[in-house]
Amino acid sequence: MDFFEHKEQAIKISRYLVLLFILGTIGVIVIIYLFIFGYFYFHFGSLSQAWQSIHIHWPELAVFGAVVTLVIVGGTFYQVSRLSKGGSAVADILKARLVTENTQNPDEQKALNIVHEMAIASGLSKIPKLYIMDGEDSINAFAAGWREDDAVIGLTSGAVKHLDRSELQAVVGHEISHIQNGDMYLNIKLMGIVFGLLVLTYFGSFVIRNALYGSMMSGRRSRTDPRALIVFIVLGVGLIVAGFVGMLFGNIIKAAISRQREYLADASAVQFTRMPEAMEGALVKIRDMSKTENKNHLNNPNAEQASHMFFTEAVSRFESLFATHPPIEERIRRINPVRNKI
Repeated sequence: MDFFEHKEQAIKISRYLVLLFILGTIGVIVIIYLFIFGYFYFHFGSLSQAWQSIHIHWPELAVFGAVVTLVIVGGTFYQVSRLSKGGSAVADILKARLVTENTQNPDEQKALNIVHEMAIASGLSKIPKLYIMDGEDSINAFAAGWREDDAVIGLTSGAVKHLDRSELQAVVGHEISHIQNGDMYLNIKLMGIVFGLLVLTYFGSFVIRNALYGSMMSGRRSRTDPRALIVFIVLGVGLIVAGFVGMLFGNIIKAAISRQREYLADASAVQFTRMPEAMEGALVKIRDMSKTENKNHLNNPNAEQASHMFFTEAVSRFESLFATHPPIEERIRRINPVRNKI
């Protein structure tokens, strides 16, 4: 395994994908305008009249596009500000519990010791705090934070329970690599951007609910203009569709970035521990658990928004395109290509 080759490849691809994500955000605005144009076309029944309507209402449409952009940016900044405390804020969202240095639980003490060992082996300037996700029997872990000084490592209770010491070292080393390589900063930014795109869906639902509620209330007093109601419903549906498409596109980019960085983190963990068989063993246990018990996914309802931060796939995906992690078999093969050819 060529560690430096993996690192160069991951960084190069990530740069292109981040740029594509920004272009995707712009694409959401375009989708909204296309939806509005489609509404005019079906309303008038001709392309020329639809274009004329677009031309007539261009100032209003420009203002509307600016408002939508502000909603996306505002939602992004809101989510990022929520996470301004660093890794502990992400841990709180995932309802993880802080493990203190004076814990009396032997498994937790072992995990604390491993975090200390891997942090020293990697050369981190500060030991990350350790959090445990209680009630999660799957084998998983995450790293979160803006910088090394506010970074945390999270482990599911299943990881502490099912992995032996060397395998747990490999998993923690993998997460330490994300801290060392600066992946956490990008991961939190991605959380904010995806949330910003998702806000359009919430806003669209809000518009539809209020339009229907307003129509119902005014209908009791006077006759409601059905055209105004239709306009608001179409607007709400358009925002929902745009938000959904934006979120879908954002998740594709998020997944692609994460997949490349997972290979690098696996390589780094092997470099820290000098035990490729430990990383391989952890991945094999996750693979076998997924096949026999279907317990490789988290129960936490907030796992979706942080899915790209975990050691392995945290939520189920219908298409491999949306998977935030590479296939387990491919990760195993890259860890020890010689053994897996035998």
